[in-house]
Amino acid sequence: MPPVPALEKLALILRSCQKQKGFVHILRLSRYVSSTGVVAHASVGNNMVSSLVESQCLDIANEVFNRVAYPSESSWSSLIIGSVRSKLAKQAVTLYETYKCTFSRPSVFTFVAILKACADLENAKLGSRVHDRIVENGLLEKNVFLGNALIHMYVKCGVLSKAKEAFDTLPKRDVISWTALITGYVEHEQGEKAIHCYDQMHREGVSPNSVTFVSILKACSKVGLIEQGQKIHSEIARRGGLDADIAISSALVDMYAKVGATEKAQEIFDNLQARNVVVWTALIGGFAKDGSAEKALAFYEQMQLEGVSPNSVTYLCCLKACGIIGEIDKGKEIHDELILKKILKTDVNVGNALVDMYSKCGCLLEAQHVFDNLPLRNMITWNSLITGYADFDYADEVLSCYHEMCCQGMIPDEITFVCTLRSCGKLEALEQGREIHAEIARRGLEQSNQALCVGLVDMYAKCGSLLKAHELFDKLQERDMVAWTALITGYTKYDYGEEALRCFEQMQLEGYSSDSVTLLCSLKACGRAGAVEQAGSLHAEIARQGLLDHDQNIGNALVDMYAKLGLLSKAQEVFDKLPYHDVVSWTALIAGYAKDGQGKKALKCYDEMQLDGFSPDPATYVCILNACASIGAIEQGKEVHVQLGRNGLLEKDLNIGNALIDMYAKCGLMEKAREVFGNLDVRDVVSWTALIAGYAKLGKSVDVFSMFERMITEGERPDLVTFTSIMSACSHTGLVDSGQAWFEAMSKEYGLNATAQQVFSMVDLLSRAGYLDQAIKMVKNMKSDTDCVLWHSLLNACQKWGNVEIARKAFKQAMQEEEPACDSVFDYYAGT
Repeated sequence: MPPVPALEKLALILRSCQKQKGFVHILRLSRYVSSTGVVAHASVGNNMVSSLVESQCLDIANEVFNRVAYPSESSWSSLIIGSVRSKLAKQAVTLYETYKCTFSRPSVFTFVAILKACADLENAKLGSRVHDRIVENGLLEKNVFLGNALIHMYVKCGVLSKAKEAFDTLPKRDVISWTALITGYVEHEQGEKAIHCYDQMHREGVSPNSVTFVSILKACSKVGLIEQGQKIHSEIARRGGLDADIAISSALVDMYAKVGATEKAQEIFDNLQARNVVVWTALIGGFAKDGSAEKALAFYEQMQLEGVSPNSVTYLCCLKACGIIGEIDKGKEIHDELILKKILKTDVNVGNALVDMYSKCGCLLEAQHVFDNLPLRNMITWNSLITGYADFDYADEVLSCYHEMCCQGMIPDEITFVCTLRSCGKLEALEQGREIHAEIARRGLEQSNQALCVGLVDMYAKCGSLLKAHELFDKLQERDMVAWTALITGYTKYDYGEEALRCFEQMQLEGYSSDSVTLLCSLKACGRAGAVEQAGSLHAEIARQGLLDHDQNIGNALVDMYAKLGLLSKAQEVFDKLPYHDVVSWTALIAGYAKDGQGKKALKCYDEMQLDGFSPDPATYVCILNACASIGAIEQGKEVHVQLGRNGLLEKDLNIGNALIDMYAKCGLMEKAREVFGNLDVRDVVSWTALIAGYAKLGKSVDVFSMFERMITEGERPDLVTFTSIMSACSHTGLVDSGQAWFEAMSKEYGLNATAQQVFSMVDLLSRAGYLDQAIKMVKNMKSDTDCVLWHSLLNACQKWGNVEIARKAFKQAMQEEEPACDSVFDYYAGT
C-alpha cells in the first residue's frame, strides 16, 4: 500500500479540486482516502462529504459520511440539502431528525432545505415544528428568504391559514413572499383572496414579477373577473417587454378564454411571435369551455400543422370538445394517439376524459372498454362512466357500477349518489334506494347537500313511496323548482291527481313560477282527477306564459286534459288553435271522442289526421279500435286490422293486439277475435279477459268457463275485470250457484277485493234469478257512491217478478240513502 500523504497535503489537494470543479478527481480522491482509512479524520472526511454532495455523488457522500468519526454541522447540512435536491425528501427528514439532536442551531440553508422536504411530503406537522424552532432561534427577523420558504411549505401542505400567519409575522416582505401566498390561494381555489393580496401588495409598493402576473391572471379566470383581468393586462402592457414572456402571454390567453372573451384571447394569440403547446392549449381549452367546440378542434388541427405536439392537457381539452358536439370520429382518432404515445398508462386525467367523451357521445360500450383497460382509476373515472349510463337511461348498469365501485373500496360522492338515486327511481327499485339513502345518512350528507336531498325526494316519489317523499320534501332547507317538480310528478304518476294539484297551487303561493315540466304534470293530474275547476286556471297560466305558441308538448297535454275531462268542445277548440299538430295531439283528440262514446267523430279525426300527412302510432291505433268497438264500426275496424298487418305492428305491440281482440269481441265476431288471440306471440290478462268478455256478452257461458280454465292453466292470473265478465255470463244464463262460487273464489283464492262493479254483477245475477232477499242484503252491505244504481237494479227485478213487498223494502232502503242521484228512480217508482 502506498504511503498516506500528510493530512495537510490531502486538504490542499481537495481544496484545489473544489476550486477547479474537478469532480472526477474528487471522486478518485474519495475512493483513495476511503481505502486508507484517512476519511475517518474529521477535517478531511467532512470536506470530502461537502465536495461529493456538490459533485452530485450523493451515494458516495453518504458512504464517506458514515465513516467520519465526528461529522460536522456542514456535513449534516450538505447531506440534507443534497437529499432535497435529489428529491429524496424522506431521507432528508430522517437526517434532520437525527441532526437536530446533535446541533442546537442549524443553519438557515438547512432550515430552507428541510422546509422544502416538508413541502414535497406535504408534512405540515413536521413543518410546523421546524417553524417553531426557526422562531426560537430568532431567524425570521433577519432572513426573508427563510420566511418565504416557510410560506411556500404551508401553501404546498394546503394549510393556508398558517401560511397567512407566517406571512403576517415577516418583518419584511418581498415579491417572492407575496407571490407565494397569492399562488397558494389560487391553487386552492380562493381566487378572491388572491386578488385581495395582489391589491394589498400594490398598496405596499411591491412590484409584481412574471410569476405573480401568471398567478393573479389565473385567479381572475377562476372567479370570472374580466374587469380585474383587463386592469392587470394594462399593467403588463405598461411595464413593457412582459407581453413577450410566453408564460404571461399564455396566462393572458387562458384568462380571456376562461372568462368567455374568446375573441380577445385569439387576438393576443394571433399577435404572439412564438407559440408553445401551453398557449395553444389555453386557446383550445377556452373555446371548448365556451361551447365553441368546432373552433377548439380546428385550432387543434392547426397546432399540429405548425409542428407543435399536444400535451396531456391539450388532449383533455380536445376530448371535452369532442364530447360536447358528439365528434366521435375525432375522439377515436385522439384515442389512437393516446395509445400510441402510451399516455393512458400514466395519466389518469386523460383516461377520465376519454371515458367521459365516449359516454357523452352515447358510445357506452367503448366507454366501458376504455374504463376496463385503464391501469389507473379514481372517483372521476367511475363517475364519468356512471353519469354516461345514467344520462342514457341504462339504470341497471348504473347500479351495477355503483355496487362494483363500493366493492373495490371507492367512496361514492355526490355525483355518484345523484345518478344512482335517479336510476333507482327509473327502475322503481325502492329497496336499493333505501339502502343508498341509509349510506347517505351515515355519511352525514342528507341535510347538508341540496342536490342529494332533492334526489331522494325524486327517488321515493318515482318508486311510489309518496309519504316518505313528502316527508323529506318538508325537511328541505330550500324547496326549489326541481323539488316541487319531483313531488308533483310522483303524485301524478301514481294517480294522486288532487294531491298533485294541491302541491302545484302551494308551489305558486310560495312564489315559484311554474315551468313546462310542472305544467305538464299538473295538466295530466287535472285530467285524471276530473278537476274541471283547476283546468281553467291551468289553461290561463299557460296562455299567460305564451307556451302554446312554441311548446308542442304543453299544447298536446292541454288537449289531452280537456279530452279526459269530457270537455270535447274545449279540447277541439284548443286543438284548432295550435300552431302545428303532431300524432300526439291528434291521438289525444281521437282518444277523447272514443272515450266519450263519440266513435264517429273519432273516426272522422282519424281520417283527417292521415289526410294531414300523419301516420298513426300504436296509441292512435288502440284509440281508433276502441272507437270502432264502441259504435260497432266493424268495417272500419277490419281496415285498421289490414293496415296493422302491413305495418307489422301486431307482432310488436301487445296493446294493439288486445284492442283488436276487444273490438272483434264487442262486435260479436268471436272467430276473428280468437284468430287474433291465437296469433299473438305474447298474451296477458287483458288479452284473455277481452275474449272472455266477448263470450260473456253473447251469453256463451261454456266458452267463458273454458277460456278461464285455459287462462289459469297457462299461468295467467285473473283480475277484477275478468271476474266481472265471468259473473256477467252467469247472470245472463241464470247460473246462480256458479256465480256465487266465482264471487267467493275471487277473494278467497285470488286475493281480490270486490268493488262496486263485481257487487253489481252479483246483485244483477241474484235479482234476475228471483233471489231478491239475498240481493237486497248484499246491497245493504255495500257502501259506495253506486248504491243508487244497485237499488235501481233491484227495483227493476221486483217489477219483473211482481214482488211488491220486496220492492217496498228496496224503495224504503233507497230513500234512507238520501242520494240525490236517486231522485229520478224515486220519481219513477213513486206511483207503483
